[in-house]
Amino acid sequence: MGEQAALQDRPGVKILLNIPKGQMVEFCPWIRTGSLETRLLVTDLVHTLGRQTGPVSDKWRRRLAVWARKERVVDQLAADGTPLARFTKRLEEGEIWRLSFGTTAGSTSEYGLLVVTGPHALCHFQLVGPRTFATCHSRRYPQMAPRLAHLRSIPVPNHPGYRLWLFLMNRGEGANDITLSRTRGNGRGEATTVTLPPLGCRLVCLHRLFKTVGEGPACERVFVKSVYPYDLYTLIESGSGPDGALSIQHIK
Repeated sequence: MGEQAALQDRPGVKILLNIPKGQMVEFCPWIRTGSLETRLLVTDLVHTLGRQTGPVSDKWRRRLAVWARKERVVDQLAADGTPLARFTKRLEEGEIWRLSFGTTAGSTSEYGLLVVTGPHALCHFQLVGPRTFATCHSRRYPQMAPRLAHLRSIPVPNHPGYRLWLFLMNRGEGANDITLSRTRGNGRGEATTVTLPPLGCRLVCLHRLFKTVGEGPACERVFVKSVYPYDLYTLIESGSGPDGALSIQHIK
């Protein structure tokens, strides 16, 4: 099955993104540069889940038939949460829907969130470039979550030539203040705060934010504290220039 190229604009079509509070959705990042693109793979999962309970009953057949008629919807959002494009498809049993989000012109870079709604799906995304073929999975969460502070720490190992990035994503129903902080060996602290709108995201390089992070003999930690629920992926960049190798993973 060939890939469907993502549209960057839809003249005359206004996309309304209205996710009810608490609705479960799949979401993941998309990133593109002059040499790096994101590909999304959406897999039908409801039939697999329905058949794990043993022989398929008439009740399950009717439920699966209803699900099969519903469309999967992929909304592509900008970093500020603004809808850019929408893609819809009904998936056959066992079908994989592939979407590609292209590259940019020159040295510019763009990123945002992909939000998948509809019957339960299993989604993977790939970051593809000259030296990169990194694969990770989407996250499934209820969206528009109420105010609830979260705190976690991110290890920053000492690997010369590597840069660690955090892809921060706001799952809250309001603007989310996310504070990144570290304590240096002399006991002095450093901190900065970024504010993300609902369904907004930010890509932050820890090695640029904190000049000497990860240079000590031991594994250092950066603390991430938020006002609303959020999630994050880590990206490790090695090498220099736009064609440097990149890996991505989700941190629980």
